Amino acid sequence: MRQRSSISVSLGLVVLFGGWLGIAGVSGSDSLPSETTTLLPSSDAADSFEIASSHAMDGDLSSAFAALESSLLAGYQTPSDVLRSNRLRGLLDSSEWRPRVRDLLKASARESEISMVRNDEPGEPMVLTILIVGGHREPPLAVEPPFAKSGVVVGLVQVNDAGHYRSPDEGQDWNPRHFGFGVTNGTGAIVIHTVRPGYYAPEYGAPEEPSHAHYNVEDNGVLLRASEFFFEDDPRLTSEVRQRAERNRVPIASIARDGNGVWRAEVTIPVRGLR
Repeated sequence: MRQRSSISVSLGLVVLFGGWLGIAGVSGSDSLPSETTTLLPSSDAADSFEIASSHAMDGDLSSAFAALESSLLAGYQTPSDVLRSNRLRGLLDSSEWRPRVRDLLKASARESEISMVRNDEPGEPMVLTILIVGGHREPPLAVEPPFAKSGVVVGLVQVNDAGHYRSPDEGQDWNPRHFGFGVTNGTGAIVIHTVRPGYYAPEYGAPEEPSHAHYNVEDNGVLLRASEFFFEDDPRLTSEVRQRAERNRVPIASIARDGNGVWRAEVTIPVRGLR
């Protein structure tokens, strides 16, 4: 059987990635639960994260989402608090509610250093720094001069260490479990605590695909870039793959272990249209 080429598989998923993250005017709302939610009074919002956690533990996901929405929109908790929480596992592991949680976390994004996994997430810990800079002509990936801006929204999606975007028993719908949203700081950077993504699981039919993560960049509600990046030490980055990556403006992140064995990765992403 002829295998699909590296990059083309991932770039095809980028289109889906954008849709599920609610960018470029596309929404995953058709897949959202039909229940409506009501924000708690502002006087109760300070306690709503605890309320949300209790409801999620009890399996009342509609009430859990309503309380979580009140907490996040009132600024009491952050998206990282949600993604790190074991007590909110029920909301995030629900294929029905997860799209709505993603939309909420994007709307609540305000951190320049985020976490997108729980502390007990299987895999090798990785701290990823993404630098968003104003881009020049393409290709090559060049900037002149490097221009950085704070407040740019960056979304990230990846597979887990076993190569799955979501639990295999959820079917083939694009509904990623491992995601995060943050905003750039004054230097144009965002730091993401995650685990190093594995290679695609066999059901994706891409046995030669390098390990990668998908990202999108949005400023003032306008999608500026949606693509992916690879990792420099990946043995699947053959010279042919690298050439295709350059042609498709796919960045390659530097990566190395620190003294504690944690992966530290850095990638610069030039974005045309950033002003």
